[in-house]
Amino acid sequence: MGQSHRERLDSIERDLLSGVALADCLRACVALALAMESGGLREWAERELNGYAFAEVPDYRHVPAVVVGDIRSVAGHDLRNKTVPADRLPEVYQAVVEHGFPIHLGLTDLVPQLDRLARHGEPLHLSITDAPRLAQHLTKAVLRSGARYTDVRYQITEADLVSMFERIRGRAVHVLHDIRALTPADAEPPARAGNQAVSVVNHGSNNQFTVTTNQAQHGNASSTHTTAPGDTGIAHEALRWAKRQTRWTIAGGIIAVIGLLVAVYFGLAALDAG
Repeated sequence: MGQSHRERLDSIERDLLSGVALADCLRACVALALAMESGGLREWAERELNGYAFAEVPDYRHVPAVVVGDIRSVAGHDLRNKTVPADRLPEVYQAVVEHGFPIHLGLTDLVPQLDRLARHGEPLHLSITDAPRLAQHLTKAVLRSGARYTDVRYQITEADLVSMFERIRGRAVHVLHDIRALTPADAEPPARAGNQAVSVVNHGSNNQFTVTTNQAQHGNASSTHTTAPGDTGIAHEALRWAKRQTRWTIAGGIIAVIGLLVAVYFGLAALDAG
C-alpha cells in the first residue's frame, strides 16, 4: 500500500527541514500535487524547478544586483567588472539595482551555475539586452574623454543566490504547513487546500515562514530553524484576499450600474427627440 497524501506531505516537510536538496523536495511536491490533483501546487513547484519564463517572478526571487562593466582605458588597458555607480544609470536600471533583479531561471538551471560559482569563486553575470547602447551612454556619462565601456552586465553574488534558495525553501515549508492547517482532522488533504495554500503564501502574505541555516549551499542546509504561523494567520490572510476580491467585485458592479444609467439616459433622449 502506498503512502497517503498526508504521509507524503509529512515526509516532504521533514526533508525540507533536515536539509535535503531543495530541487528534490520540489519534485516531491510535484508528485504530491499530482496525487492531490492540485493544479495550483503543481504549477508553483514546477515553476520553481523549471523557471518563470512566461510568468511574473515572485518578490522572494528578486535578489540584490549591481551593474558592472569592462573599461578600455586611454592607454589601452582593460579593467573588468568595475561597478557602475547606481546614480549614473538610467532609471530602468536604477530600479533593478534598488528593488532587486528578478531571477527567472528554475532550480534545474541554477544549481549547476551555483556549482560553477563555488568552484571558481566568481559572481554570477547576467547579460543586459541593450548592453551596447547602455555602454555607450555610460561612456559619455561616467568616464573621462578617451576611455570607454566595452561591455556591461548585471552581477549577482553566490551568497545572494543561496539566500534566494532558502527563501524558496521557507515558502515550500509554509505551503505544506498551510495545506495541513486547511485539511480537516483525519482527512486527506483536498486539492483546494493545495491551491489555497499556494495562493495565500505567494500573494502578499505578511506571515513569514523562514528557514535559517547555519551553512547552506546549492539548496542544501545543515541546520534549520523555523518560525511557524498559527492557523489564525492563515485565516487572516485568506480574509484579506477575500476582502480584496470583494472590493473589486463591488467596484465592477458600480461601473456596470453607471454604464446602464448612461445607456438609459441616452435612450430616453433619443425617444424624446423622435
